[in-house]
Order: sequence, then C-alpha cells, then structure tokens
Amino acid sequence: DLHSFPTRRSSDLHIGATMPHVFVGLPSGPDGIASFSSRGGELAAPDLITPGVAYSTVPRWSIGGEREGGTSMASPHAAGLVALLRSAVTADAPTLRQALMATARPVAGGAFVDQGAGVPDVNRAHAWLAARKPVPVFDVRRDNDRQDGIFLAKALSASDTVHRFRIRRADSKQSTQLSFRASEPWLRVPRVSSVGASPVSVGVSVNRAALQAPGVYTGVLTAWLADTGVGAVSYIPVTVVVPHPVAAVEIPSVPVAKGTRLRIPLSVEAGRAARIRLEAVSGAGGVASLHEPGGMPFRDVAQQAIGRGTEAAVFDITASEAIAGVYELVVEPPPYMEIGRASCRERV
Repeated sequence: DLHSFPTRRSSDLHIGATMPHVFVGLPSGPDGIASFSSRGGELAAPDLITPGVAYSTVPRWSIGGEREGGTSMASPHAAGLVALLRSAVTADAPTLRQALMATARPVAGGAFVDQGAGVPDVNRAHAWLAARKPVPVFDVRRDNDRQDGIFLAKALSASDTVHRFRIRRADSKQSTQLSFRASEPWLRVPRVSSVGASPVSVGVSVNRAALQAPGVYTGVLTAWLADTGVGAVSYIPVTVVVPHPVAAVEIPSVPVAKGTRLRIPLSVEAGRAARIRLEAVSGAGGVASLHEPGGMPFRDVAQQAIGRGTEAAVFDITASEAIAGVYELVVEPPPYMEIGRASCRERV
C-alpha cells in the first residue's frame, strides 16, 4: 500500500511489477505493467517496475507452488539488480538508485504514477556508473505534509491553482542549480532555481481551464542538473481527478489497450443510491474494479469480469452505504489482450 509508506529516504527504491510474456505463453517482447502492480499518486512511487512473477524451488510438500506472483516477487528482482551493480562498482545507495532510474526504459502507454522511470536495464546502469561520479541528493516534500506528489480529487477551485514544494540538497551545504520540466502543458513550474541545504520553495501551477472534462489527468515534474545525461534527479507526480457528476451520465465508449488502465471517477452523494454498469462493446472482456473514496475496495463485490449484455459488470451502491466523495471505476484488459471499446453508464 503506497499510501502507508513512511517518508522516503534518498536510498529507497519503491518497486512496481510487470507481467513477463513468458508466463502467459506469448513470444518475447516488451512486458506490460501487471494489473496487481502498486500505483502512485500522493507519493512519487513506484520508482521502477520489475518482473512480478517468478519460479522458485520448493519442498516436496509444496509441489505446485513453484510459481508466485505479486510485488513481493518484483522487489527481489530489483534487489538482485542492485546487488549485481554493487558487486561491480563501488557506489553508495543513492547513486545506485540514480543509475537504475536514469537508464530505465519506460513502458509505452504507462504514466509515471504507474511505472516510475520504467523497466531497469542493468547494462546501461553499469555503463552510467562507470562514466559518472556520485550526483547530488535532493529531498522533496509538500509543504506541511509528508507527501512528495500532488493528488487532487476534489472540484478545482482557486486554492487548487498553486501547490508548493520544498526542495533541499540532502548531502551537502553547497548550492546546485536545478532546471525544472513539466511533462504536460497544463502544468507550470519555474525554469531554474538554486538549491542548497536550506529548503527552497517551488511553486507548481495547475491550469484549471485545461482540465474541465471529467477524467483522471496525470503528469510529472522533473528536476535536472546542467549535465542532463545524469537523468532527472527528482520526480514530482501530479494527479488531478475531475469526477463525472452524480446525475445520470453516460460515458462514451473508449478503447482500453493492454497494459493500461481506464480510470473513471464518479461523484457520489451520501445517502443517494447509484448503479454503475460497465459493458464490453467489442474485443476481449477484462476486469472492472470499484474503489470507494480514499481508495478502499467497494465493500460489496469490488471486482467483476466485464462481459456483454446480461454479462456486463454491475455495481449497486445502496443509499445506506453511499459515501460522499469520488468513487473510481478501474477498467483493465486481460494480460496482453486488448479491449476494443468499453462503455460505462452510471444511473442514480
């Protein structure tokens, strides 16, 4: 659970999971993000994604349990990469982390909150370490809390326009010039700032006018040294949720590609019943999951297969259990298959 992690240290690596092709009987190719992989939002995590399924030797009384899946499998993969690099190059933990993130390869179609920097490449990381000295270490925090990401799930207002972070150099009293970049046009950050041991306040602006249509918008802010070959030295993910209103609404059919998630936010009022129906229009069916405000799985049936007609996924929120806030319906296609289109209709 990414939301329960303590304040991160500069040497921490938060790991998500991929679903390797070999475990689903498909030819070799880029692995997609596993459906069970942890995703970020309030926190800048995961940092990387590694294979989330593995075979292991087991005692005779556990025959049949050789294959295991989950982020518990992905984390040892990442630990092995760190150990391999550490056996070849003398480097501290923050430098090893930077080497892996700077040389990772993003999964196509995945957002930073889903995969961090992407899939690590140990050979590229080794070459990075051989060519560079340790880089400065920076600590980034939201003002007055422990989050290192921006997550907005309420109606946008004037108070949502600017969000401030404090960034400081954690390994030295020397000042370093940083430049900032935003991945999306609706995000704005200062171009350059001099950062030393004392925290420097950095304002992040969200362009409200560009985020009027309901949906989930994600982006990432990155900080860079003059030597951009070092890679980004800090990441601040931004997630803005604009919910569909509680009034009856039909969400147009949209394509859902393999390795991706369709996130449909729905505003629900306390004491007001709602029915959410999701039907596969074409292509292979997937899985729909409903989450209550705050991320908890829906207390009734939280996950259902998506079919057609009478086999559609239906979530009924009764008046007695309706919680005021934003519910989120998450649509995922099966591993390495593609849902042609999916439609959702929410009725009060």
